[in-house]
Amino acid sequence: MKLFKLLSFLSFFIFIVGCGTTQQAADTIPPTQTSSAKKDLGQNYLVWNGSEFVEETLDEKPDFSEGSYHGYYTSLYKQIRYPVEAREKGVGGTVLIEVIVNEFGQMEAARVKEGIGAGCDEESLKIVRLISSRGFTSAIKDGIPVKVKFSIPVKFSLE
Repeated sequence: MKLFKLLSFLSFFIFIVGCGTTQQAADTIPPTQTSSAKKDLGQNYLVWNGSEFVEETLDEKPDFSEGSYHGYYTSLYKQIRYPVEAREKGVGGTVLIEVIVNEFGQMEAARVKEGIGAGCDEESLKIVRLISSRGFTSAIKDGIPVKVKFSIPVKFSLE
């Protein structure tokens, strides 16, 4: 079990893309448009430009308000439970939870972007909403707080 938590944490620490919370419907997340913005590893987020989300490089990414993403994932993996159905069926993989964090650091929406089923999607969404309700620091673009969209990976592994 400790190995599962360690491997999960490490894979997410490397895979980090962000976090946030509310219980709005999945269809409230606006569509995405990818631009040819210069990519800066680990700093690309989708930024709301007033009518749609576009890929941008941020000056400062949204951070977990209670500390680092290390703390965020530690909290997540302490609370998440491997669903019985997934364990019985041998289901594993990564669930991507897409979130929107507004310019005030509050999660406005969260939905399953890519799921693996067997209860893992629901458990991931529930825990991300719970942990993310504590808030984030605002994302900053050109010195101004901005609304952003990004994905939080949650890994399930029976190994």
